[in-house]
Amino acid sequence: MKYQPTKTVVIFLGDQNPTFDEADFPDLEFYYTPDMKIKDSGFGKGSDNENSRAWSSALGVGKTAATERGANFTGEPAVLVENRVSSGHAYILDKNQRIYAYAYNGYDISFNKGTSFLIEYNKFQGKFETESFGDIMRDMVKKGEAMKPPKKFKKNSDDFTRGKVIKDFQVTTKDGSSTSIADVIKDQDATLIVFAYLNSGYDLQEGYESGEGKKGKDYANSVAQTIAAEKQIEILYRLEKGIYGKNVRK
Repeated sequence: MKYQPTKTVVIFLGDQNPTFDEADFPDLEFYYTPDMKIKDSGFGKGSDNENSRAWSSALGVGKTAATERGANFTGEPAVLVENRVSSGHAYILDKNQRIYAYAYNGYDISFNKGTSFLIEYNKFQGKFETESFGDIMRDMVKKGEAMKPPKKFKKNSDDFTRGKVIKDFQVTTKDGSSTSIADVIKDQDATLIVFAYLNSGYDLQEGYESGEGKKGKDYANSVAQTIAAEKQIEILYRLEKGIYGKNVRK
């Protein structure tokens, strides 16, 4: 993209996965919410066995796959839980930290200049108005534009409503240090925040190793875990490719 977000932030919902290497995605800035715990999304509870969960996620079938793709969470930060922020949600913030546009289907979009972001619901047309990612970035980064917030918000509008300054909450870095999201995004002309989920128990690396000397079932399980984990971080590859033009796949 010609005009890129001045910062692209990925917030993992839940604790960090020790096999995930942030350096594999050099243009993204990562944070974690270790006090958030996944719960079922109405399809029933997935298996407690890590290998069974991995097979369900890898194949895209079963209760675990449904739960981890459209996950709901409990715990803290409360603002994320109460507003049902989930994996795949993405928000564009202007220089005043106001939410300008958003997407709920981050796992299915390319994050390139033509990607459509939702602006607001047009009740007369019965559909959402959209604007392209490239046009939004041009206006914010090149022209320095910021949105004019509405004089008042609709009753019962949540904290992630367009025009609102994003409500502050705490996140942690890889080393466990705590910081506020307000500090993370301050002094940025255009920030893209993307929420993602990666099961902290899946091994991202073992499935790439040789199966020599391993039992067939054990090796198959390790491959399933790696495939499941790779599917969960697919959104990161899309961000690197769509925004920064980099193919960082192994």
